[in-house]
Amino acid sequence: PYAPQMPSPSTVLSGLGVLLLFHSAYSALQYRSILLSAVDIPEHLNPDRPPLDAIVEVIVAFGFCLLGQLLSESFQGVRATTSSAGSKKGGRKAMSSTSAPAYKTRDFDLYRTTRKRI
Repeated sequence: PYAPQMPSPSTVLSGLGVLLLFHSAYSALQYRSILLSAVDIPEHLNPDRPPLDAIVEVIVAFGFCLLGQLLSESFQGVRATTSSAGSKKGGRKAMSSTSAPAYKTRDFDLYRTTRKRI
């Protein structure tokens, strides 16, 4: 028998953040269409600016998505190595390289290598 599992808190928070983000976009578009279709618009209402509740909703949605991703604990380790030559800058050892895991993207390392050639 299959027993359904509860989703993790990180999945719930990330999903809620995405839903809030979509709702704020829909709310801002609806607000704009209502103002543009109105005959007499009060001066304090501007159809080019989103309403304050949509702005607050985007900030809360971003916070939920961020918190959901931080709770997921799916971070990869990064190893920083110090130079073995013993060169010191300001009393501290200089960092020689920072490398990502081998199976991840190497874009940063390629950029660093390309920058040295230029």
